[in-house]
This record gives sequence, C-alpha cells and structure tokens, in this order.
Amino acid sequence: MKHFKLAFIIAFLILSACKTKKTATSNWTMDSCIELAVDSSDYIRAYGNGTSFKESMAKRESLLKARYNICYIIKKATIEAIKGQKNGDSIPPYLNGIMNPPCFLLKTNVYDLSNGMCQVYCCLQTKITKEKLCNNIIDSLNSNGCTTIDKNLFVKNFFEEIEKSKKMMEKQL
Repeated sequence: MKHFKLAFIIAFLILSACKTKKTATSNWTMDSCIELAVDSSDYIRAYGNGTSFKESMAKRESLLKARYNICYIIKKATIEAIKGQKNGDSIPPYLNGIMNPPCFLLKTNVYDLSNGMCQVYCCLQTKITKEKLCNNIIDSLNSNGCTTIDKNLFVKNFFEEIEKSKKMMEKQL
C-alpha cells in the first residue's frame, strides 16, 4: 500500500508539472537588426544570423553572413549595371576590392534559446554611401579602359538592383 501511495504522489507531481509548463507561442516578431537592414538608407545594409552553443561563434557566424550579404548585393548590382553596356556580364578582377567596402556593426541582438544555444542577429552598414560606392566603381571601370560605360544608365541600374535585393531580403522573412 505504501508503494501505491508513493507511486500515486509521483504520478500526480509529474502530471501537475506538465500542466504548468508554458508552451512556446508562434508569435514571431521581426528582429530589430532585420528591420534596420531593410529600412531605406543612403548606405548599403545587410543582416546576418548565427546559432551556436558559444555566443562568440554565433556572433562570428552572423557577422560573416551579413558581410557576405553586403558583398552579394554590391556584386549583383554591379553585374546588372554592367550587363548590356559591354560584352559579357562578368566583373573585372580589379573591381573586387571596391566591391568589398569597409563596414561597421550597426546593431547586435543576442537570444538564449531553450535548447541552450545562442542565436545572434547583427546588422552591418557600409562606411561609404551607395552613391560614393557607385562612383568608385565607375571611376575604376573608366581608369581601366572601359570607356563604353554610360554613367547615367549604370547608376540607374545599380540603384534599381540594390532596391531589388532589399525587397528580396524582405520576402525571405
């Protein structure tokens, strides 16, 4: 009889503990780093996220992803702006340094997940404006013999592609 009472008490405690656990809600809110990245700005912004058991590793992963996204946006915009103005749609190797501009960390958010992992979101921003970056690319093209580039068309296409990339970022959310 003693064992029966003990088993009943243990079962009661387990069941009551299960009832008091809060279930995770599915109300997802956009992280402020993502909001910053998709906001309109004179600078190119991108976000990244990383997850790891170590906060430093998650932060590093998020920074690498944000940096990759900035370079991807610039590269895609440059390819589209060059397309149709010269033969081919590849980027000359001398533009690689320009398309990897210096950036700074605009914001970081760290979340502790229920499984013990850390999730980090970050937002990076270029130190130079989109307009200055575009002019640097055009100047580099002109100084390396690409005189067939129409500056006005290049600028128009460059900015359109950056806006398309921002819209794609928003759609992925």
